[in-house]
Amino acid sequence: MTQKINTLSILLISAFLFLIVSQSSLYAQNHRPHRFGIDITKTLTLPLISSGQGFIIEPVYYYADKDKEAKFKAVIGYSNTRYDNIFVNNNIKTTGFYIKPGIGTSLGKKNFAFLNLLVSNYSINNKYVLEGKYFGDFNGEYTHNNLFALGIEPNIDFENNLGKKVSMILSLRFTYIFYNPENKDYPVYYVPGAGITNGNQVSAGLSFYLIIQ
Repeated sequence: MTQKINTLSILLISAFLFLIVSQSSLYAQNHRPHRFGIDITKTLTLPLISSGQGFIIEPVYYYADKDKEAKFKAVIGYSNTRYDNIFVNNNIKTTGFYIKPGIGTSLGKKNFAFLNLLVSNYSINNKYVLEGKYFGDFNGEYTHNNLFALGIEPNIDFENNLGKKVSMILSLRFTYIFYNPENKDYPVYYVPGAGITNGNQVSAGLSFYLIIQ
């Protein structure tokens, strides 16, 4: 089942990247407002946030109408992270895919407000050590695969042009996870697409997208 989910996720990302390339070609021919980019900060900042390790790949696609009053946004990402000693003598590894489609409206010439849906499919592996004073230490491990989380995410994007065809977007978000059943048994520290939740339903974060148009 997990292999099928991973295969489906890879196909979705491939289709998404194909859409980006084809739409960017249409933009060049018809001057349609299709743009694509990628986050350039998440992997670099992982060690700065609770000493995280791993990598995050997050491409993004934007579409705006002629008047730039309505806008569509789609994010598809893959996350592979590990956090050591968040709790005593353990390390938590989380891997998974996520998608965030959203609709938005203009707040000015270069600023937009969005409401996104978060769908996250991920797996958790937690290795831990229970220290024993008389009988030695106990090494334990649990793995939970094919977990799902759903959430909504209001966010604001601020754009700054770096050239005729290149710009940078600062995206600020607030995520509310309304469905994550794993939390009932084992509080989830990190949810791909939402970031560090530590068993809570809310999280906040930001992205820096390098945009090519």
